[in-house]
Amino acid sequence: MFGVLLSFPPWVRAGLGVHTGGGTIHVPITINVDLPPSLVSLMNKHLPSIALPPLSATAMAEVSSPMIITAGVSARPLPPLEVSLDLHWIDYSSTTEMLVHISNTTTALISDQVLVKTKRDGYQVGLRGIYQLLPELKLALRLEYSANTRPEAFVTPVSMDFHIISLLAGVGWQATSWLALTLEYGHFFLVSREIRTSNFGPRGLPKTPLEEGFDMPSPVGTYSGMADSLALGILLDF
Repeated sequence: MFGVLLSFPPWVRAGLGVHTGGGTIHVPITINVDLPPSLVSLMNKHLPSIALPPLSATAMAEVSSPMIITAGVSARPLPPLEVSLDLHWIDYSSTTEMLVHISNTTTALISDQVLVKTKRDGYQVGLRGIYQLLPELKLALRLEYSANTRPEAFVTPVSMDFHIISLLAGVGWQATSWLALTLEYGHFFLVSREIRTSNFGPRGLPKTPLEEGFDMPSPVGTYSGMADSLALGILLDF
């Protein structure tokens, strides 16, 4: 990871940061499968001689980290006002595969897996303004656009992704030399998305892990929505 920051006195700054990515992050996983009580009761009643084995395993997932490039420029047209523009690009398309290595498993049903999450690269652009209303009080406003990263054919009902326009407003108060408080409210406009074609849908008697991964309710249709956020921050500096 590296970056550069240039300052053009008295009121402009520009920067570029690159996270090279390409490395592998190892994430330990513990797997425990609890059977439904109704199934256990049914087995005990009709097949008492068959003991259901515990279903558990340990695993290690290999997750690739993507390359991230961030660029930004900020200007101070007035002494109390700072305006900035930032751009982000995330190389998601190169990190769609996750390998899960299973060990210490109690059953052959839990085995090594290759999980593939098809994605497009991520793009984000943001415009922010900060106004120093009082020496200890700042007001901030941010407008942001993020592009969806999941291609239409690989959208599922539980992994819907949208183009998002965000509007966030915040206030920061430096209560003392060591205590700062922030309050932020955000509203998110999700651009409606119509799914016309999909690789997912109900499949009769899937036989392989790949087929099982696509055995889902069909996501074809029009999706829309919106969301709000509220955040409170406390910063202590001793």
